[in-house]
Amino acid sequence: MTTVDRRDLLRFAIGGAGTAAGCRGTGVGDRHQAVEYPKGTDPTVLGESVNTYDLRLRSSEWHAGPITESGRKERTKAMVRMKFLCDADRCIDCNACVTACKNENEVPWGINRRRVVTINDGKPGERSVSMACMHCTDAPCAAVCPVSCIYPTEDGVVLHSKDLCIGCGYCFYACPFGAPQYPKVGNFGSRGKMDKCTYCAGGGGPEAPGSAEEFAKYGSNRFGEGKLPMCAEMCSTKSLLAGDGEVIAQIYKERVFKRGYGSGSWGWMTAYGEAVRV
Repeated sequence: MTTVDRRDLLRFAIGGAGTAAGCRGTGVGDRHQAVEYPKGTDPTVLGESVNTYDLRLRSSEWHAGPITESGRKERTKAMVRMKFLCDADRCIDCNACVTACKNENEVPWGINRRRVVTINDGKPGERSVSMACMHCTDAPCAAVCPVSCIYPTEDGVVLHSKDLCIGCGYCFYACPFGAPQYPKVGNFGSRGKMDKCTYCAGGGGPEAPGSAEEFAKYGSNRFGEGKLPMCAEMCSTKSLLAGDGEVIAQIYKERVFKRGYGSGSWGWMTAYGEAVRV
């Protein structure tokens, strides 16, 4: 048996083949505990190496609430920061991510937490991009919310509390990706509480993580089970990547290096205030 850091298994998890057979963790309370897997396990998926972090195995304290000022100062570079990245060169406009999201979270009729947008349709340079809440580093939706119902967790996932939401719609106008949506069609003030992508991490309300009450309000809690969002899991070309920002940035860099060009890590600069350096 070969012992490696838990974070060394992530690329295998999101590279396109699912979880490696035989992988087992020694606990989810510590991100840096070792994992053993059999010798001879194929360390490459879709031509991408495995030597990086693990996104799947998460801390059991994932749902601790908003980041405090003291907690922000104590964070280190070793901590995982959840992000999305859409590689437009791989997206084939199949809408599997859209369907997976709706099915997994039982999203109400008329709402798509994720959608695929085609740019330059029918023209040279046509690209398709999977679009949803990017869980921004400095989320503008949280900044404008008058009741502070939107907040980031320590893992960088931006959650919201429907118990506090007053349906004012400020977050919808502030979001550069148009992620927050009204669940109903009607006049202002009668369209219900805002709904958006939760990174398959449940909700930001008082409901117990993984409970039926949480699912009814916010959808699936895959994140609490150590799993990635269903949209990224179901992407057949691995255009849509989710997980530790450092990991998916490295995967994108390797792709650009191999093919010799890149159409850009869509939305990355807007959401996270930095470019993927290639």
